[in-house]
Amino acid sequence: MNYDINNWRLIIAQLLSNHREISLINRAQLIDDSLNIARVNGLPYATALSLIRYLDMEVEYIPWKSALNALEYVDLMLSRTEGYHNFKAYVSNLIKPVYEYVGFNDRAGDSHMLVYTRVAVLEWACKLNISNCAGNAIDSYKAWMNNPSNHTIISPNLMRVVVCTAIANGGDAEWNFAYEQYLKADLASEKDILLYAVSCTRNQSNLIKLLEWSLNSTFGIRRQDASSVFRNVANNMVGRNLIFDFLRNRWEDTVNYFSSLYDLAQIIDSACVGFNSQSETNELKQFQVDHEDEMGTADRAVTQAIERAEANTNWMKLHYREVIDWLQQQTLRSS
Repeated sequence: MNYDINNWRLIIAQLLSNHREISLINRAQLIDDSLNIARVNGLPYATALSLIRYLDMEVEYIPWKSALNALEYVDLMLSRTEGYHNFKAYVSNLIKPVYEYVGFNDRAGDSHMLVYTRVAVLEWACKLNISNCAGNAIDSYKAWMNNPSNHTIISPNLMRVVVCTAIANGGDAEWNFAYEQYLKADLASEKDILLYAVSCTRNQSNLIKLLEWSLNSTFGIRRQDASSVFRNVANNMVGRNLIFDFLRNRWEDTVNYFSSLYDLAQIIDSACVGFNSQSETNELKQFQVDHEDEMGTADRAVTQAIERAEANTNWMKLHYREVIDWLQQQTLRSS
């Protein structure tokens, strides 16, 4: 729901003075509405970002989950820009208090909602290198590496964020260990987590190797899981810069390997999820022209990807400067 600017200001003032006067569900809805309405140009981003300033006092799961879901898009748009550090600084300041509240480790007697909050918050806290989040994850992972048969070292709730963070901050030893554990794992849920985690590396060579291996079942990646490798690599900031080139260079092999046009459509969609410039949009259009006879029904996925890239490019034109200027003002105020 949208309001006039005066009402939004009154809501923001109430949240900053005593957010508990607004119900839990309504707080989450206000966050979701403001950021999504701003995304479609129905509200200034300054208003939506001002509304979530109160989050440094929020410890409840539902509002935080609403905020983090909506901020994923802003994160995606800014992640390859020089202004990204301003966004990270702002979100870090918001998340640090709730991270300190939930802590890194599971505790006896934790409620389900507290566990959910911890899992949601830790993914961002470790990515943003808040306090000792990444260090705790690395230590837990090293303890597992030293005792691979002990699967109780890392809480199942935290396995995804711990392994991803350790690999993002580690080298070949951490990456190889995770891949070996992926090959050995019997549970589908554990295999999914480990296959996701090896895509968290910042090493381009390992990311390209992972993509290559996903097109050859002899390396242990099941054909039905291969499309998720592309999606996971595309969610990595380093991988986002190389995956489309890989797809173009290995297009014939990719088409031959996937019998399902649905999988092919998923891969195409993943490879360009963060496209937000005119040059990238043009490359995608040319890719469609070059391979229109080979795509079949997957051509629809390319058309949708082009539409999304155009929408993202438009977002950058309309909102990038607005968002960065506002974030820079917050940095100046807090300095």
